[in-house]
Amino acid sequence: MPMPAALLSAALWWVFYARGRHVMRRVVMALVLAGLVAGFWQDTGGIARAPGDPAMPAFRIEQWTIHSRTPRAAILATLDKDSPHIRVLNVADNTIFDGEMLRRARLRGGVRSENIYIFSRYPMSKRDAPTLKDADALLVSFDTADGQIDLLALNAHKKLSAASIKTLAQWLGERDQRTPLILAGHEGLNTTDAAWQPVRKWLRPAFEEAGFGWPYSQSAPIALFFLSTIFGSAETFA
Repeated sequence: MPMPAALLSAALWWVFYARGRHVMRRVVMALVLAGLVAGFWQDTGGIARAPGDPAMPAFRIEQWTIHSRTPRAAILATLDKDSPHIRVLNVADNTIFDGEMLRRARLRGGVRSENIYIFSRYPMSKRDAPTLKDADALLVSFDTADGQIDLLALNAHKKLSAASIKTLAQWLGERDQRTPLILAGHEGLNTTDAAWQPVRKWLRPAFEEAGFGWPYSQSAPIALFFLSTIFGSAETFA
């Protein structure tokens, strides 16, 4: 159950069902409600944070997960409006991503692997990505004015398993830590999921560090889950 829905359900229990209930049941539900409030507060840590002018030139990256039901007009309108340094696209159906969309999305150059597209203003080169059994992975290096930055883009077939996260964490520990790294894509997991703990040793969710607004990234009219997210090494938030 998504965190907002669970919190609303617990609050409604107190409004409509708490009266006359046994004291122990009320104590248990009070603890449940407190835990859900704490969880929602953790999820929405940036909801009151306002975007501001960065103290130094910002490195802007976007990640989209495009489903076959995503309206074509909405995709084209956003491609025309936004101008990030890097855009990562996870495409559920490659047939909807035609030549016109490719031309509008292209910033300087682009690479593709399976259902992952990466477009960039910077020169980039494709590198060997870690092999994950339940996700496609694409690793590229960018040559920026401030040096090299690596980007690992993932596209989970459903969601990353504990085994894949363990493999990912091992790869993170073995790579050159001097090079900043961004992890982006569709992972199918909430960023607060305990399964991410091995990865959090090396990377932090971008929303927790600098995000603002509604935190959830599920492709829906009202997003209630973190299913696609961006992580970064400490250098990316400096």
